[in-house]
Amino acid sequence: MNIRRVNRIDELAKSLPPSRDLWPAISAAIEADRVVAMDSAPRRSRWLPAVGMAAAVALVTVGIFIGRGITPPPATVAGTPPRRVRPT
Repeated sequence: MNIRRVNRIDELAKSLPPSRDLWPAISAAIEADRVVAMDSAPRRSRWLPAVGMAAAVALVTVGIFIGRGITPPPATVAGTPPRRVRPT
């Protein structure tokens, strides 16, 4: 067993190539995942943003109508008599 001691960092090898190239396997796995993701992903409709905006406008409109229906009637100012309607 031959153990070589390194005393300084510049004694290390400048480049050490790997025993085998791993990139082809990594690239194939990435491409396989991409193909599976493309096939299994649901297609989004072009109408989806428009439907979302329409739903938002509808919710705001319903909220306004509900808010107008539950507001209390305006209060009379103290010291002024309420208006009386004269029968004709």
